[in-house]
Amino acid sequence: MARSIPIRTGVNIENETIIRLYDTVENIIGIKDATGDLRQTMELINFVKNREKKFYVLSGEDLLTFPIMALGGDGVIAASAHIVGAKYKEICEKCAKGDLDGARATHYEVMDITKALFAEPNPTAIKACFKLIGIDVGDVRLPLVPAQQSTYHCLEKELKNLGILI
Repeated sequence: MARSIPIRTGVNIENETIIRLYDTVENIIGIKDATGDLRQTMELINFVKNREKKFYVLSGEDLLTFPIMALGGDGVIAASAHIVGAKYKEICEKCAKGDLDGARATHYEVMDITKALFAEPNPTAIKACFKLIGIDVGDVRLPLVPAQQSTYHCLEKELKNLGILI
């Protein structure tokens, strides 16, 4: 699995490079697409959709899971899935079955918690979420710092909205 995560690496893997890898490296079977560029993602999905060798295009941007799936993507590698994994599974399954209205509704259900989980560098807010629901996974390590109180308040509100916290 290749990864294109320009926000972390500072470099976007262009589709031409991905296609060259697809054509020449047998054990590359897909990509985690965290480019945030739906045009690039659409072009890649369109290229691989009717090829003999299966190539998976997975969303690596949690909030773009629904649109990428609706465009023909194959799934997601989502940090938010640590907290609302069943909902992301639901989005993917509904899209795969052609239930775009249902998938869209689930997407909007998790949109606010997903945004809150990225209010601070990953995995800061996810660890804070676990702490709120009573699972101690420890603190983040330097150079990261623990979540701010405002992040805790926002996460608590969203967890209550989803019925995860009472």
